Amino acid sequence: MLATAAPWALVALIGAVFGATELIARYKDQPFATLKSRAALTYVGLNAGAALLALLLLDTFDVTFGAQEQAQINAYRVMVAGLGAMAFFRAGLFNVRVGSSDISVGPNLILETFLQALDRRYDRERAAPRALDVSRLMKGVVFERAKEALPLLCFNLMQNVSDAEKAEIGDEVRQLGEAPGMSDEAKCNVLGLILLNVVGKSVLETAISSLGATITGLPPLDLELLSSVARADDALIVASLPEACWRLAGPGLTELADVAELQDLALPAQAKAILIVRRLVRDYGEGIVGPALAAIGQAGSTEVQATAADAERPDAAQTEALG
Repeated sequence: MLATAAPWALVALIGAVFGATELIARYKDQPFATLKSRAALTYVGLNAGAALLALLLLDTFDVTFGAQEQAQINAYRVMVAGLGAMAFFRAGLFNVRVGSSDISVGPNLILETFLQALDRRYDRERAAPRALDVSRLMKGVVFERAKEALPLLCFNLMQNVSDAEKAEIGDEVRQLGEAPGMSDEAKCNVLGLILLNVVGKSVLETAISSLGATITGLPPLDLELLSSVARADDALIVASLPEACWRLAGPGLTELADVAELQDLALPAQAKAILIVRRLVRDYGEGIVGPALAAIGQAGSTEVQATAADAERPDAAQTEALG
C-alpha cells in the first residue's frame, strides 16, 4: 500500500485538471466561469475520482511496472493512473446503432452523459445573462453598418483568432444578412452572440465603443410596424406610446425613454409620431414597440367607439321631450 498521501493527492489533481480543461475548452466567452457551477465541480470531481480509482487498483494488485525502488513505483503508478484513467474513461468499446445515430458504448458513456447534462444545465444558466448582455451592447447598432466593420475590428483587437474561425464567422454573418423575415434588431443580437462566443464581452464592448456612430443610428422600420403606425392615431402615439413601451418592458429593465424634446417639436403630429417610434425602436426594440403600439391603438379605437355611442344616445332632456 502507498505509505503517503502525496501520490493520491497528485493523481486527484491530474484528474481534476483534465476535467477542468475539457470544460474550459467548451465555453469560449467566459471559459473559467463554468468552474464555479455545481455541475462543473461535480464533473471535475468525477474525473478526479476516476484517477483515484485507477491508482487504487494499481496499488491493490501491487503493480510495479518492473521497477525496484518505491519512489519509481509510485511515479509510474501516478502517471499511469492519472493519464491512463482519462484515456480509459474516454474510450468506447463498440458502437450501437439507435435510429439514425451511432452510440459509443463503453466507459466513455459515463463521462459523456455527465458532460451532456452539464452542457444543458450550464447553457440554461448562461442563456438569460448572455441575452441581456448582447441586448445592451448591441443597442442602437445597425446591422448593415456593423456586419463588416464590427467583426473585423474584434479580430484585430484579438491576437489569436485563427483564420478558420474568421472564415467560419464570416460565413455565419453572410448567411445572417441573407436571412429573410428577420428584423434589424434580431440580426444585430445574433451578430453580437456570434462575436461574443469568440472574443468575449469586454472585447465586443470595446469594439462597439470604438466604432461609435459609424455603426449606430436609427434602424429601418419593419413594414408591419410601419403599417401599425399608419393605422394608429398620431396624437395618441406622441402622448401615450413612450409610457406604454416602458410599462411593457418592465421596471428595472430600462428607463423611460426621454422623448420630451421630440414631443415639443414644432412639427406636424405625423412627423413627431414617426420620430418617436424610431427613438423607441432604438431604445426598446420592435419586440416591445409593436405590442405597445397595438395596445394603444386598440384602446384608442375602443374610446372612439364609446364616444360615438354616447353621441348617438339621447340625453335626459331629449328623452323627457320625446316622452
